[in-house]
Amino acid sequence: MKKFKIIFLAAASIFICKGSFAQTPTANGNVMIFNGVAAYEPFTEDESTWAGLRSVAVQSSTLTTMAEQLSSTPSNADTLFPDFLKEVLNTDQIFQIGGYLIKIDLINDRGLVIAAGNTNAYASLVNDNLSATGMMVLGIDEDFGLELLEALESNMTTPADYQTFLNAERCRRAERQTRKAIEQWSTTNEPCPGNSTIGRTYGMDNKVVYQKVIFYFSLQSKIKSLWRCTYGGSWTLAGTYDMVDTKLNGNVKYRRRCGAEVNKNQNLEEGYYGGGNGILSWRPYSGGRSLSHYDFSVVFGIRHATDRNPNPPPYISSGLYRIVSGY
Repeated sequence: MKKFKIIFLAAASIFICKGSFAQTPTANGNVMIFNGVAAYEPFTEDESTWAGLRSVAVQSSTLTTMAEQLSSTPSNADTLFPDFLKEVLNTDQIFQIGGYLIKIDLINDRGLVIAAGNTNAYASLVNDNLSATGMMVLGIDEDFGLELLEALESNMTTPADYQTFLNAERCRRAERQTRKAIEQWSTTNEPCPGNSTIGRTYGMDNKVVYQKVIFYFSLQSKIKSLWRCTYGGSWTLAGTYDMVDTKLNGNVKYRRRCGAEVNKNQNLEEGYYGGGNGILSWRPYSGGRSLSHYDFSVVFGIRHATDRNPNPPPYISSGLYRIVSGY
């Protein structure tokens, strides 16, 4: 039995305000259930609703999501799953859309889908029983997961013929890509905790990525402030110890499923003295449908925090981080 947790009223109010645009998911046992694709998809597209998904899990005495579990063990926080999927997957990596249970298995680069009404359906997912009656196996880069669920619900295809449906000719599929690096930007003579050497090195952990996980897709950029002992040691999230200001300048154009082109740009700054925590991100696309084209570029910046306005020191800029597919 999960321990009772206090829910912040602010998070609950956000969820209530957003509730009018999509049906609220429910918790049945240890599974978060969306009534159907139409109920699921709006949550994938609006990051401001994810706190509301967390409240569904917190209020349930039986459901524990990955995000909820990781919040109590931040030092072991999983970095493989996109943030949205952490909010809906339980600790067995399972959730439900309409009449179908879904397991996202990143270790084996696949998703498993089975009708919830099938005998031992949940156990078949937990035990990776690929030969179970009605089990459908999708590659992790599959672009048409939601279309498959819609086709199954409308009887346009069946579990026995799902591969034929997925292999049908459709518009092109953009490739998964990631560009990331830790760039060293500052070295000091500070003592290094737990080490006899003197000196700390600071890095900016920069990333741009197109995430593809069958039922969720996103373009995301992120900068994180890190530190390590200059003469040895692994990188660690700096948190509030190293007071930094962060910045990102980004440009993107993309097409969702060969649709109309969308162009966006963003210039963000987050200062330590304004409440920043050394992490800054921009997610220009988030949704349950994949992209056919994208061109995504970001330059990051970081500096030691200062409240010496109006003439603060300049940012240390990163190189250009760019990923492209389809163009």
